[in-house]
Amino acid sequence: MLLKKGPVLAAAVVLPLFSGAAFLGASWTVGPAAAMQRGSAAGMNRSEIEFESAAERRAWEAVVESQNDKPGRARAFLAEHPGSIMAAEAHYLLALDALEHQAVDRFDNHARGALKEFPRLVRRQPGQRIRWLSLLAQLGFVESETGRLESARTSARELLRLVDDTQPGQGWTRPAWEAMIRQLRASAHYILGRSQLGAEDGLAEAILHLERAVHFNPLDDYAYYRLGQALNAAGREAEAGRNLARAALLEGVAGSAASQLLGRTLTPDEKRTLLEEQATWLDGQLKLRPSALFALADGVPHPAYWVHAVPREVRHSSFAGSDFSNIRRLDYSGPESCQACHPLKYQDWATHSHRWMNASAGPQTVKGDFDDKQVRYLGGKADFVRQGENYRMRLARGRLKRTYAVTRTIGSRFFQYYVGRQIEGPETAAGPPEPVEEVLPFGYWLGRRQWVPVVHIDEEMPDGQRRDPFSASLSPVAYDRNCSACHTTRPIGDWML
Repeated sequence: MLLKKGPVLAAAVVLPLFSGAAFLGASWTVGPAAAMQRGSAAGMNRSEIEFESAAERRAWEAVVESQNDKPGRARAFLAEHPGSIMAAEAHYLLALDALEHQAVDRFDNHARGALKEFPRLVRRQPGQRIRWLSLLAQLGFVESETGRLESARTSARELLRLVDDTQPGQGWTRPAWEAMIRQLRASAHYILGRSQLGAEDGLAEAILHLERAVHFNPLDDYAYYRLGQALNAAGREAEAGRNLARAALLEGVAGSAASQLLGRTLTPDEKRTLLEEQATWLDGQLKLRPSALFALADGVPHPAYWVHAVPREVRHSSFAGSDFSNIRRLDYSGPESCQACHPLKYQDWATHSHRWMNASAGPQTVKGDFDDKQVRYLGGKADFVRQGENYRMRLARGRLKRTYAVTRTIGSRFFQYYVGRQIEGPETAAGPPEPVEEVLPFGYWLGRRQWVPVVHIDEEMPDGQRRDPFSASLSPVAYDRNCSACHTTRPIGDWML
């Protein structure tokens, strides 16, 4: 009798959407997140899109530029321009919104609407094809996990057919392209194997497809788990145990379904021996570290190992790629290597405020005047003070008081802004605040040597219409969630996240 792991509905995966904005989707995702961001028509030059009218263009621009209600704008766009070339993108956005809210029927509706319109868009914008295929993989996965097995098989077979007919897209490196195609094939075979588990006389075919899934994506713990179930049902206990052990190792959660299933048939010593053996196997196949893998399976944190450092749900929407890196310090020679040949350029850079972009706050990096300075604004006051090598920003109006610890600098051409954590205020009354680093409400105008309210990339507004930093209902602007996509280097070796 097969034990069901059950639909995975609780975790979340970060999917970049449109112009770098973070989108939170559900862990039904099995395709690579990179495919969801590549070639987004919402982020491409709007002059490349052939709109039927100026009104259609304005309506689509409203979708792209919306900061708070993209789904609402997308629904309005579809209602007003159902025949638009951008209907695929609007449906796609709404399908992802449905995933976030775990609304299966709504996801089906908009996913099918997008899939119907994508061929027309792809004829004009071939770069959209990977997003088309990735959405098809998502649809098949949701269908397989919600019992619509025949529909899931249809989606998976169509995915394999389209993958076979897909050529490398512009801007892809060969390793990244090959990894993407492997992931899409793995997704299709997982869906076919998962759906055959529920079909009469489908066990042999389920095993075949799940073996192909782990061949194409040897980091997929879902596929190892389902393969272990199928082999167990087929009476191949030794093979089942090996695959369940690999699932437990890669899932990295103490008490996972795979780990529990092993514990029902093995003694603790037998289970430990099997996990150690399969950790060694994974190390040989994937160049992973068996000691770290075993620590994960045993529920022990092991921060030195990247699989533990990267959230499980993110790993599930990513793919195995090359060893190329562009985000380590060692990947760059450093600014001093330029100084000998380009002394003037180096000096300009060294004295420019943008040099201190995303720097840890300290005496060398902080350029604002924190020498007990004060500004008054909107009936409140802000004090900027230094305590040794620590910098504080204190806001007060009436009874409301907030204090922020400055943790990072944000450099720009004329200003230095700051990132920090709230350490005192009404939000902390019930206990320590959530350790979220947010953009602080005042910045320093370097040329005029004065403190001013922070102005982002939006249109400049009069004081009465700006964000009130003293408001009792102030919502923090989390830097890493809202800003870092544009202000930090993205790993481009395999276009992962």
